[in-house]
Amino acid sequence: MGACLRCIHLVQRVDRNTLFAYGGYMKSPGRLFKKLEFMQKIVEYLLLVKTEAMKINWPTREQVVRYTMIVLGVSAFVAVLLGTLDSFFGMLFQKIILGE
Repeated sequence: MGACLRCIHLVQRVDRNTLFAYGGYMKSPGRLFKKLEFMQKIVEYLLLVKTEAMKINWPTREQVVRYTMIVLGVSAFVAVLLGTLDSFFGMLFQKIILGE
């Protein structure tokens, strides 16, 4: 990644005519600069993402385990509650509506 940044900065210091004269094989130096600018923007974006990710206050292992247990407990409670309500209303439907 560092070599790519050095290459981009090196090419930026050279103007388009000099690069065209030095390379000799390039037909449109403007396209190269557009591609390099695009690549530089991608590299800058990824570096910013890395610096922002370093600022994140990640939870500890104990917090993750505790929160996971809370989620599993609440999910189990809701599953039992919904299963009970489903059984109750199913029996109610059979007795009242179907007359069984």
